Amino acid sequence: MSIGFNSGGKHKTSENKKPTKAYTSWKNLMKHCGSDDNDSSVCDAWLDYQSFAEWYYGHNIYRDDYRLTKGLLVDSNVYSTDTCHLLPRAFVDLRLDSLPKLEGYLPTRGGKYIARIAVEGKTIQLGSFDSPSEALEAYALAKEGQVIAVTREYRDIIDSDVYNALINWKFPV
Repeated sequence: MSIGFNSGGKHKTSENKKPTKAYTSWKNLMKHCGSDDNDSSVCDAWLDYQSFAEWYYGHNIYRDDYRLTKGLLVDSNVYSTDTCHLLPRAFVDLRLDSLPKLEGYLPTRGGKYIARIAVEGKTIQLGSFDSPSEALEAYALAKEGQVIAVTREYRDIIDSDVYNALINWKFPV
């Protein structure tokens, strides 16, 4: 299903025959929200590219490597000015909005559970545990530490409300 339109205005969809970052982000959002196998939606205002681009460029700290993310401060299935932020890719890579509870450990043949976490594309083993809950606890602590480290790294360039939410983020056990 195709959703979204461009009412025309000051925000271009391309420069030098390449789509702008805002347009690419908006098109991906429209594709994501228009998919039948998805429970996310987009607010009415953002159906118009011009409205989305105004927010994208004007109401956020903007840098080329930032990505659209939702649900950090407000749990919602709707993409809107109230639920979304532009954040450095490092935050998107943390995958805070889709953490499966079983991601943190794997059962072994010996009856132990191996906890591991991905950091900057590399898998780090956290240890071997007697129960899934012990392995998950080790994973949760490591994930919380990872979030704190990334948040502190970007402290000076993210909104204070985002910083405060992330520095106090807890793994949803």
